[in-house]
Amino acid sequence: AVAITPDGKLAIVSAPSRYDAADKKLLLENYVQVVDLAASPAAVIAKLDIGHHPQALAINRAGTLMLATTTSGNVLVFAIDGQSVTLKDTLKISDKRLAGLSITPDGKSALVALRDEQGLMVLDIASDKVTTQRERVSTGVAPYSVDVSSTGKWALVGNVGTLAGDDDSITLVDISKRPYRAVQHVSVGALPEGIAISPDGRWVAVQTMNGSNLLPDNPGRQAKGRLTLFANQNGKLVEKSSLPAGEAGQGVVFTADGQYILAQFNVEKQLAVFAVANGKLKDTGKRLASTG
Repeated sequence: AVAITPDGKLAIVSAPSRYDAADKKLLLENYVQVVDLAASPAAVIAKLDIGHHPQALAINRAGTLMLATTTSGNVLVFAIDGQSVTLKDTLKISDKRLAGLSITPDGKSALVALRDEQGLMVLDIASDKVTTQRERVSTGVAPYSVDVSSTGKWALVGNVGTLAGDDDSITLVDISKRPYRAVQHVSVGALPEGIAISPDGRWVAVQTMNGSNLLPDNPGRQAKGRLTLFANQNGKLVEKSSLPAGEAGQGVVFTADGQYILAQFNVEKQLAVFAVANGKLKDTGKRLASTG
């Protein structure tokens, strides 16, 4: 995960995970890195040991507060002052893994995905103090990614399920008033790790792995994932078009004007550029190469 301050000068990057082939297990690192984007070239200026493996990161619009979810069930609260990022508080949410996280545009609340318990937990934010009344919102199985529209009206959740190859779901949430409420659950392809709602809330993009992450001998194996576009018709998602995407693709994001979608193609090491044209997806054919 990466979170960027609103002025574009600082990025905070979560710790990597890596697979130990000899021991056949996943190794999770417990730190975040602070990157000075104003430097040329950009440089890591701090590495903070936080004692837990971070999952998602989110910075408020004032650029003064960052939240991080962890696999240990804690939400970590950081203060940002210029280039200084300091861990200020730890909020215990669960004994199980947390996943996606998003702060609402007004900066007064945040949505945290309870990956192993289903649902979202709502956090309350007052200045630099983060608390929770343990308000819950329904989701599908294993909520993973969370995104909110800049309008403060809608939130979107990608639910990744528990069995690779099975169809999964996304959840649309009305965040215009408390208590927040799920208004629609929509079936999509397998593993919708990449989900995004356009800044104006009109469009939803979902990148599903769709079996493209499975081994060749798995009956659910597909060569490519899919990118699907939904129209948000005042709280009702309607599928508009779907196109082949990358192999084991994950992240997806709208441009600020909502006219383009960038999709992360994992195996191909590319960002693919799609357009939203006349209410449909269009693959522009543009690919931005990445070394990672």
